[in-house]
Amino acid sequence: MANTKISQLPTYTGDTTGAYLVMDNSGLTETFKVLKETLIGSSGTSGTSGSDGSSGTSGTSGSDGSSGTSGSSGTSGSDGSSGTSGTSGSDGSSGTSGSSGTSGSDGSSGTSGSSGTSGSDGSSGTSGTSGSDGSSGTSGSSGTSGSSGSSGTSGSSGSSGTSGISGLSGATGSWTVTPGTNNYSFTVDINNTYNLWALANIPNGIIVYNATVSVSNTNVPVIGYQYAWNYTGGSSPILFTSIPAQIIGTAGAISTASTVVTSTNTFVFGIQNNTVSGITVNYGYLKIS
Repeated sequence: MANTKISQLPTYTGDTTGAYLVMDNSGLTETFKVLKETLIGSSGTSGTSGSDGSSGTSGTSGSDGSSGTSGSSGTSGSDGSSGTSGTSGSDGSSGTSGSSGTSGSDGSSGTSGSSGTSGSDGSSGTSGTSGSDGSSGTSGSSGTSGSSGSSGTSGSSGSSGTSGISGLSGATGSWTVTPGTNNYSFTVDINNTYNLWALANIPNGIIVYNATVSVSNTNVPVIGYQYAWNYTGGSSPILFTSIPAQIIGTAGAISTASTVVTSTNTFVFGIQNNTVSGITVNYGYLKIS
């Protein structure tokens, strides 16, 4: 058996009552055999529990209800010793439990003191009466409204500006002057004053006309002045041959002359075209009163 490990030993399955255990003393100087029951001790039966003490009555409430005193608790009984456990079955099933042993030397458990009865709750103190609400203060009187300030005087209106004069009106156009000498004209309304003009500017040929006239009626002369010019420095492809005949007047003098021209609001120009194709001559008038 020397040097045999505990795990190599066979398992004992019999009754262990009266079996011995090997035990060393605390100094490891001696070895003893000890009964299993001496080492472990058989279990005593458990003592019965004492009944709970009744609860003490609660004290009556003071002004706000004081709490009642609690009842004293019952004394606890001493615990009995535990009884021995039943043996285990051979196949490892749990053995039946042994009956509880009688109480050991420390005696059966004392009965517990009865619990004190619960004290009745103290009655609640009465609540203080609510203070009456203070009356509302009177509202202050409204202040008087201030008087309105006087209105300022209106400023004087500015004088109206003078109206602008009416815009000028007029017309423009053109004549196609055919080869040879022919008359060309335009007509204006009566009872107005006009600026009149006619102009052509082609290679080697220029004609220019300008006049200011007042037309009063269709059967009396037109008062005013007129100018006309032909450029003759080249081959003279275009020339004025006549200008309006109804325009009269002498600067600084009063005229009583009359003309034989009718429809004096129509202005006629004689123009000569010395080329083989038509030449455009522009004309126009501007009403100034």
